[in-house]
Amino acid sequence: MYLAQQVLDPSTIAVTVPSNLISTMGTADVQVINNLLCPNVIGVGLPPPQCDIRSNVVPFTITQPLCSFSLGTSGARVSDVGGTYSLTVSAPAGCSWTAVSANSWFRVVSGIQTASGNGTVSFVINANSGAARSGFAFVAGKTFTLSQDAGVCGAIDISSEMTVQGSFPNLVPFTQYFYSGYFNVINRSGQLLRNLYLFVHLGSGYSVYGDQLVTTCLSPGGDYLIPVGALQANGQYSSLALPIIIATSFPEVPFYSTRVLEGLPGGILGQPTQPTSTGVSPSSASLTVGQQQQFTTNTNNPLTWSIDPLIGWISSAGLYTAPSFIADNQSITITATDSRNPTAPGTAQVTLNPPVVPATVTLSANTQQQFTSLISGGVSWTITPNVGSMSASGMYSAPSSIAADQTVLVTATSVVDNSQYTAVITLSSATVVPSVSGPSTTINGLIPFSVTSGGSDFILTITGTEFDSTSVVLFGNSAVSTSFINSTQLTATIPASLIAIPGTMTVSVDGSNGNVSNSLAVSVVPGP
Repeated sequence: MYLAQQVLDPSTIAVTVPSNLISTMGTADVQVINNLLCPNVIGVGLPPPQCDIRSNVVPFTITQPLCSFSLGTSGARVSDVGGTYSLTVSAPAGCSWTAVSANSWFRVVSGIQTASGNGTVSFVINANSGAARSGFAFVAGKTFTLSQDAGVCGAIDISSEMTVQGSFPNLVPFTQYFYSGYFNVINRSGQLLRNLYLFVHLGSGYSVYGDQLVTTCLSPGGDYLIPVGALQANGQYSSLALPIIIATSFPEVPFYSTRVLEGLPGGILGQPTQPTSTGVSPSSASLTVGQQQQFTTNTNNPLTWSIDPLIGWISSAGLYTAPSFIADNQSITITATDSRNPTAPGTAQVTLNPPVVPATVTLSANTQQQFTSLISGGVSWTITPNVGSMSASGMYSAPSSIAADQTVLVTATSVVDNSQYTAVITLSSATVVPSVSGPSTTINGLIPFSVTSGGSDFILTITGTEFDSTSVVLFGNSAVSTSFINSTQLTATIPASLIAIPGTMTVSVDGSNGNVSNSLAVSVVPGP
């Protein structure tokens, strides 16, 4: 029971209800109780006065919990080795949230994660062989920033496929503290590896003296590279004697850690033996909603799989799953990046098709339209409402007369699992004049597909078909400066004013003869 905070008029009162009483969806009963002061007189033979007057009960509906979200941290820093990172999300029960990465080198494991209440987002992080970098993801409406350290001398870490044995057992009896170390580096990868180096990190206060050390690309003091050379597959090892270490003030074995690195093409440590490029098989696939395709490569090296644009999901093993909704034909690029050969990734193309084709169509009286389904196992066809007729093979026939415009829903029901997919027919009371324009202009790719709001002008590359010198790119509803490259490629200058606010901008091409292409989306994501 809560006391009225304010009586606004004889028929209105105000009450403050604690938030914990409306944290869960449901209903609550509301009733007003008026406690009147009883008169201090009791009449003889009269009933006692009523001091507790209650109103009728009215249900109060709590339709949605109060949703507020928080992350375990707003940012994190990881080493160049890469790996995984888990981020906690705190949210009330019933509050839904989504997580998606805006970068290709660190991404949500499931591609796009949707959950409700408390949860955890798992990220996969690529190894970094270049300069330090940072990126961001959007989690529960908040920005999470990840920073990654620079790689070592343009090399990559392959310690997980190697074994390093040894230590600093020998104290050399001089006037100061000298130690020498002996290490075995063993190849467990199953393949020939070249340009290997033992990376040794020492605690502060120690110095290493000796030939064959690489230090020119390292931070001064404490870090050293010892050439290992090439190792054959399956257990071949190399014994290394670490040069003498001097410590002027520490009479104990130095603190140290080791990693095994392999040089990259163009890196300061040289060229490893690698295939010229990563081959992906199959090179192309055509899918519709929910269908899957397994991709493989010609290498046993550790791989990172990514998709562009972020439509559907791909697993760490290369299994791509199409999204549950496809409104129009779209092209997805599957990329496999070899951690040993990241400069020559392999790609494949996936064409996403609506489950029912065409997805939309406008018909006039006494016309027909053949519908086809891409769902495996066959479908049965129905229409709602029952206007016109639909054959068992998917041929729709419009009625002989149409008094007013109306919509007919076409449903294809899978005979395998009863899942349903739809298309829309608009029946027009006017006569539909067939188009006499030239070949259809289409677009199937955008680079980039994501930009940061508040940024400067940028160049957008559009790939597709049937472009010509009269083609104009439409960014949202605005025509922008367009350069014709060839019949399959355009570039457009997008002014900063069109990406000032986060959101989604559609991109289409106005081609010759009034042909306007299909549209793809560019995500304008909030700045960090």
